[in-house]
Amino acid sequence: MADILFITDELPFPPRNGVTVASFHFLSGLTKKHQVSLLFLQLPRRRADRSAVKANRQFVKNLWVLDMIPSKQLEAILNEAFCRVPYFARYTFNPAQCMQLFGDYDCDVLWATPIGSFAQISSIEACMRLPKRPRLRIAAINDSYTSILRSFGNQILGTKWSLSTRALSAIKWLRGWGMSVMEARILEQAHHILVQSKIDKEWIGRISRGALIEKTVILPNGVDFSLLEHLSSCEEPVLGYIGDLSVATHNRNVKWILDDVLPYIRCSIPDVRLVILGKAGSSRVMERINKSNAVEHISQVKEMKDFYQTISVLLVRDYKCLGLINRTVEAMAAGIIVIGERGAFNGIEGFQDAIHGFVAESTGDVVDCFLHVLSDKSVRKFVSHAAHNLMKSKFRWTDRIDQVNLLIKDSLRQHRITDSAV
Repeated sequence: MADILFITDELPFPPRNGVTVASFHFLSGLTKKHQVSLLFLQLPRRRADRSAVKANRQFVKNLWVLDMIPSKQLEAILNEAFCRVPYFARYTFNPAQCMQLFGDYDCDVLWATPIGSFAQISSIEACMRLPKRPRLRIAAINDSYTSILRSFGNQILGTKWSLSTRALSAIKWLRGWGMSVMEARILEQAHHILVQSKIDKEWIGRISRGALIEKTVILPNGVDFSLLEHLSSCEEPVLGYIGDLSVATHNRNVKWILDDVLPYIRCSIPDVRLVILGKAGSSRVMERINKSNAVEHISQVKEMKDFYQTISVLLVRDYKCLGLINRTVEAMAAGIIVIGERGAFNGIEGFQDAIHGFVAESTGDVVDCFLHVLSDKSVRKFVSHAAHNLMKSKFRWTDRIDQVNLLIKDSLRQHRITDSAV
């Protein structure tokens, strides 16, 4: 058994996005074999109320809230421009408050997610009052921040992107060139760097010129067991889409579906419906959605399995080939047919096109795949079961927790951090 300090800037429970899905399952999984404490780095824009803190406290031995203080915006921008400190790491905290929180606390492992939290690791460790000693440092970053910024290059020249979106994408793409130096500098402090896919590991090797490749471990997310229990029973022609409509990519995708995809599908399947799950977008796009009887918008659901029971096909487009797309693997686990660009299936070991889902890059390909699936019940049943079985065999959270426990055990022995921890 090891003492683990789990550090994050988003409360893990309830799991609701790419960061918290992974952090919640790893946190709750690690508590079964280790003493886990949670340090929540409370950012000004992510302040948590008492009920949220109380809900998370049930999963850990200790839960501490540390208030983060942002530097002045101009100072933060200049620090990133001169490759000193990334904008996401512009926060500091009161060392006295940090020391008061920990008291006589000590730990064997420091686990931080995402990279913004890991950037604080040295300052946090310096606040521990007990004598300094080696501690295992794990950076659970999911994917390279540099690679995310570089991926915005795909949105600079596209004619269907708004001028403002293209301009912001150009700025983010330019930021990616200096980010690699700063990101590698931060990750040098880690003993292990956890990422979602082979491509993400390659990016870590690229930004560090190979120096961090041996430290990088591919550990993709699992899927909820509840999604593996029952296959979706929806037989109707219902196309699903998941995404925050205030985000440019999701806003564009919904417009594309309404303008280009649904009209072609309706020629063969007049009663086709579209169900969108996610935060509302601009008044313009919401007006279009609300005017159509064939389109339904849902802002949130209590459990994802309930949403998956209402659709037969999920369309996924992210304009990048990085990380693991949680909604893809969740839908596949629930037996939903997923149609997406190649990046939608990134990180899914064993995936085969037209067996576990359908790769469709163009509008014509998407329409053809949808019609093929909905017109042939045997195809729908075959792909549904194949996708479900692939998730069941390769994407169980219990397997991921076993891998992490072995990694911690071997690393503590290797670094001789503590005899009692192994």
